[in-house]
Amino acid sequence: NASLVKHKKSILDSGLRLVTQNMPHSESVSIFISIKAGSRDETRDEFGVAHFSEHMLFKGTKDRPSPLLVTSPIESTGGMLNASTGYESTTYWCKIPKNDFSIGIEILLDMIQNSLLKEDDIDSERGVIIEEIKSIEDYPDSKAALNLDKLMWGNNALGRDIAGSMQSVANITQKTISSFINNFYLPKNTVISIAGNINHDTLIQSVDQSLLIHPLTSYQPKFSSIKVVQNSVKLD
Repeated sequence: NASLVKHKKSILDSGLRLVTQNMPHSESVSIFISIKAGSRDETRDEFGVAHFSEHMLFKGTKDRPSPLLVTSPIESTGGMLNASTGYESTTYWCKIPKNDFSIGIEILLDMIQNSLLKEDDIDSERGVIIEEIKSIEDYPDSKAALNLDKLMWGNNALGRDIAGSMQSVANITQKTISSFINNFYLPKNTVISIAGNINHDTLIQSVDQSLLIHPLTSYQPKFSSIKVVQNSVKLD
């Protein structure tokens, strides 16, 4: 039974952790790269920067200087590329045919290491994110969940919208995004999880060759203390 096959784990010299599950009969490979950095790691002056950074990594890299050049090599194989931001992590992932696996891992690592973060792209994406924030008003489930977090966590980072507010997003700059990525997008904060018809030892060599060597010490986040709110809270 393939589901009973034990996964393999390795810690690379850079501190990056790699976990794989060999599924020899699978025709596709799923690659998840997760960074231990989310909205909980933001300061009050940069609410929304984790989510904003995620958006910007799709806008282009040095070798792929446009969104189309980032996404089309994967999508042209019938694969998919996406990402999500949470309170404590940001994850970039793709699903791709097994024969095109090398394209997927190469592009994901390129996005994380070499994104351009151009001012024009930041300004245009700012409008997209602000529209996302506004759209919450149209979805009862999203609004209910956000209100629940506000009531439960109050002014703690866990009580904020992961996307930030319209005001905070308006104030995010290239420097804000670049600083966040430089502080948190480090090998020791990164886990790569891959499942499909792949070889663990070959992957170690592939990732080692593709990944730039960052300082071996990683940033240690300082979380604000959590206090459960019991009094009334005004909701926007």
